[in-house]
Amino acid sequence: MTGSSTKGLVNSHFSHARFSYPSEIAWISDHMLIVAGGRQLRKIDERNKQVGQICTGELGHKDGGLSKCELKYPNSILAYSGTLYIGEEKYIRMIKGLFCY
Repeated sequence: MTGSSTKGLVNSHFSHARFSYPSEIAWISDHMLIVAGGRQLRKIDERNKQVGQICTGELGHKDGGLSKCELKYPNSILAYSGTLYIGEEKYIRMIKGLFCY
């Protein structure tokens, strides 16, 4: 298990990480998960026991790689064939090159 009973957005080791209303989880590799919650996507690395941020964390509608995209309340995610599909408000977004972890 990762996270704590305290709400927040803290990227850290499993024992210190915090989440804010996680809504969806998708496996992207044998040791990596993506979690949607709030306005962020977070990665959970089970091998290294770390939680990290994907995209900028800024509110917006900006496509790009994993470090450049901006989201507005992602509420559904699906990982398929190297692409992450993200449902948010009126959009379905795609982030390619996901399985490089």
